[in-house]
Amino acid sequence: MPPAGTVLTAGTSVTFTATATYNLPVAGSIVLVIEDQNYDNLSTTNPAASAQVGAGTGTVTLSDRITLPPSGVTQVDLFVLLASAPVQNISVSSIAQETVYPVH
Repeated sequence: MPPAGTVLTAGTSVTFTATATYNLPVAGSIVLVIEDQNYDNLSTTNPAASAQVGAGTGTVTLSDRITLPPSGVTQVDLFVLLASAPVQNISVSSIAQETVYPVH
């Protein structure tokens, strides 16, 4: 991912890459969520970039490319979520990582 705090430019494309290390007691999903300051999804990837993982310890890398709207977005929030069910029926266990990017 771009380093935390990197200023993004409205109207440009950005690729976010996040690596998460996990230790889960049960199988689940790790999901990459990209939202604006109003919690609106900015990704057009459907379903969201995610990985099904088994119980235990591991590392997963997820990527998604978005195009920022030319106006209206002042902040991008990137979350890596640990979910206890497949992506279609997300029941979030915790936010493993959150990064905020200003947009100009």
